[in-house]
Amino acid sequence: MKRIVIAGHLSLDHIKTCTQEKSDVPGGAALYTSVAASLYGGDIRLLSTRCADFDRSVLRALEGRGIGSGDVIDILGEQRRSFMEYSRSFSRVTHSHARKIWLDCTIAQTPRHLPSETADALYLAPMLPSVQLQYARWAKERGLFVCADTSEFFAEHDASSLKELAGACDVFMPSDVELNAMYPEFEGDLEKTARQLFAQGNRMLVVKQAAQGCSIFDFSQHKRYAVGIRSTEVVDATGAGDSYNGAFLSAWLNGESLSLSARYAAAVASLCIEQFSYSGVQNASREQAMALAEAVPVQEEEWL
Repeated sequence: MKRIVIAGHLSLDHIKTCTQEKSDVPGGAALYTSVAASLYGGDIRLLSTRCADFDRSVLRALEGRGIGSGDVIDILGEQRRSFMEYSRSFSRVTHSHARKIWLDCTIAQTPRHLPSETADALYLAPMLPSVQLQYARWAKERGLFVCADTSEFFAEHDASSLKELAGACDVFMPSDVELNAMYPEFEGDLEKTARQLFAQGNRMLVVKQAAQGCSIFDFSQHKRYAVGIRSTEVVDATGAGDSYNGAFLSAWLNGESLSLSARYAAAVASLCIEQFSYSGVQNASREQAMALAEAVPVQEEEWL
């Protein structure tokens, strides 16, 4: 099984939907991605920072799932807090992005240390693009497989660094909204954007499109995959994209076909949104997700 390091933020989230509202919910993209990746099995390690108000019992629970937390270092301060509010259709407004304290904590709590053990792959969850780029270059020099995601905030505020990052990693995994913010000159034309990234030397582009599913461009095989969704009742959409990424990479890097990995990831993302926070993935099994993946449609076609 591949050794995958997942680097990024831990957070304490305030999540508000039309039916419930909770504060100080353990979260952060690196947490969701790690839990989803661990569902498949293998050697998953979390690289992050933790303040004293982020309960260590959360890390102990991750360790119980086989997620190594030895590279989560303790730092001073209070954990970054994100505030996400969802409409009835589950469109999201992240109120915390407009707050200086959120950005200050994001900068201070971005991990900058290196993994303590060797690995096969490095996944870079959304964080400061300049730091992601440094991690990517470090990892590529050592022969690691590098994957990266971003967020709407960074796509809007530092598109130039993200474009450089996209060319420095093997697999780039943004949402369509983030990709459009990075490349406004293409006016939402996914085909043109994919061609741009192909020219930069990427191996794969994975574009999450919410209720429309996912588009995957496998540049090395000149194929495009249109991946559907598994319909379900949404309780909380937080972490769906992160869960997709973690599930896809853990399955694909460990030898599953791209088509099955994409369907499996869609199933895991659907399990995530069926429950509040990451409990839907935490309480699931690989076998359950694989069974649900059978209902996810995938269309494969030649590309370029």
